[in-house]
Amino acid sequence: ILALVAVRIVWRQFHPPPPEPPLPRGLAWLARANHWLLYAVFVLMPVSGYLLSAEGDYPVRLYFLLEIPPLPRSETVTAIGRTVHLTGQWAVYALVVLHVAATVWHVAIRRDGTLARMLPRQEG
Repeated sequence: ILALVAVRIVWRQFHPPPPEPPLPRGLAWLARANHWLLYAVFVLMPVSGYLLSAEGDYPVRLYFLLEIPPLPRSETVTAIGRTVHLTGQWAVYALVVLHVAATVWHVAIRRDGTLARMLPRQEG
């Protein structure tokens, strides 16, 4: 997941999205915040999961090719990793629900073409 998110962030830097439809300032800010918070959570979750696995007795394998050696045990790092991972889990739920609700709002209520703007262009 971490590799996919990194690729997505790099892709987004070189391929900015089309202009947003006109929205009130607060909603536009909320939309951008939701996107960047999703990116942040999708970076923090694999990192905290790695910390929890590497400090435990679980081998950490990178794509079945390379085994990453374990880290020395630290109760502080374990506690932080658990907190970040659990908080991230609930943040993913909340942010995805908000994202889906916003999509439904744009498609069913505003009918402003936002979904079509996100989908790949159809030639023909």
